[in-house]
Amino acid sequence: MLKIGLLGVGHLGKIHAKCIQMVEQYDFVGFYDPSDADANKAIETFGLRRFEDLGEMLDAVEVVDIVTPTITHYRLAKSALE
Repeated sequence: MLKIGLLGVGHLGKIHAKCIQMVEQYDFVGFYDPSDADANKAIETFGLRRFEDLGEMLDAVEVVDIVTPTITHYRLAKSALE
């Protein structure tokens, strides 16, 4: 089972969260999103753990799903790969 974390729980991120929860091969560890409004909604809707620190989440997972604005993809992917 792969430990997965979600980066971004905005509109599309919530769709990804729902799909991830349906994949038996994933242990959905939690998510990182700096938006309190989006994070609180994801916690309420899906019962997910919110990581306040990106590095802490990356240390806890083996796989990331990046669902953030395109301009942030490179930075987040680079951090995940490092």
